[in-house]
Amino acid sequence: MEYPQKRRKKSFIYFNAMSGWIKIHRDINQHWIWQDANYLKWWLDILLEANHTEGEVVIKGTVLKCGRGEKLYSLDTWASRWNTNKSKVNRFFKMLEKQNMISLKSETHTTRLKVCKYDDYQDKDPKSETQVKRKRNANETEVKSIQEEKEIKEINTSIVVSSKPNKKILLSDTDRNDLDDTTKTYFDIAIGFQRLFILNKKALGINDFKDQEKATFKSYVDPIRLAFEKDKRTRDDFAKIFVFLQLDEFWMKNIMSTFKLRDKMSDLLVRSSSLPSKKSSLPPDWFHRELTPEQKSMLTEEQLKQWNMNKRKLEVEGGKLRPIEK
Repeated sequence: MEYPQKRRKKSFIYFNAMSGWIKIHRDINQHWIWQDANYLKWWLDILLEANHTEGEVVIKGTVLKCGRGEKLYSLDTWASRWNTNKSKVNRFFKMLEKQNMISLKSETHTTRLKVCKYDDYQDKDPKSETQVKRKRNANETEVKSIQEEKEIKEINTSIVVSSKPNKKILLSDTDRNDLDDTTKTYFDIAIGFQRLFILNKKALGINDFKDQEKATFKSYVDPIRLAFEKDKRTRDDFAKIFVFLQLDEFWMKNIMSTFKLRDKMSDLLVRSSSLPSKKSSLPPDWFHRELTPEQKSMLTEEQLKQWNMNKRKLEVEGGKLRPIEK
């Protein structure tokens, strides 16, 4: 996997697996996969699961060779490992294939995944390679094969795909493609404010983001929905407050959830009315929209970096940002 980077001395991070290690270049934080916590976790899991040496796997009575840098798992197996559904796994794999990070081949009862340029993640480790080889169990491949076959049988009927987010699912784990158009609007605004709350904490020197990162879909989207449907708030109302909460330190400290945002919305609208008119042009769902040069100038350096990474990620997926709001 190639990451956009300046010419400089290479630096790597080593991750220990149960019987070895993988090597990750530090410039991964410039790659689109870094932006999504699930994508990053899934990619690292692929690297950790890929075979370090060639072996054989028995799946439902069929012996299959599994080469170095390969893994024989069904999509259901990956979905079970990652606590998600098969459609999300399939979309993720298509993104990786498009970027030439993996290749896929259908096999009987399973799928052969091959990590492209696997040697980039597994070249020789001068300190531990000999020790790892000595400790490797000669029967490891056979044991894993039996366990994998059992796992495939157990999960074939265990995956339930839902078109509506569970009440307990994290906001960050929600797949936007599963939502209807109206809910997408509420979701986009909720995500925008979640990111703003985290950035505000950073600006205030607060390093505890647990409440924001653990926010559920229901706890963050419902207040936005109620503000629209019950309180008759508008997108422009949210846009004004979104800008105001970047400028007023008192309210930055006191508004750290969409529940509190809805509760104090009347006060916030009154106070935000003194903002210059051009400031109100930044939409609360800016993260998912094309922006004018003036709107980009309103973003912090960190926000602009996130916006550019999201735009690049959507392009990889074959999508694009929504047009500039008029």
